[in-house]
Amino acid sequence: MLVEAGLLSEEQLKAALAEDAKSGLKLGQYLIRQGIVSEGLIIDMLSRQLDIEKYHPDGFPVDLRLADTIP
Repeated sequence: MLVEAGLLSEEQLKAALAEDAKSGLKLGQYLIRQGIVSEGLIIDMLSRQLDIEKYHPDGFPVDLRLADTIP
């Protein structure tokens, strides 16, 4: 998906797959830590791949009365 979206070349993907296995990280984690792809882009791709809507905090307002209940 990253290659198809033009965010990663085939060569970058092959190199990242070889290195992420050595590092013990998942591919997305490796790409983010290496600065190849931003975390936001990985989140967008995973959201599309898994067909899960991204979390938007404004859609879940905090009830300020909870501050009186939870120390």
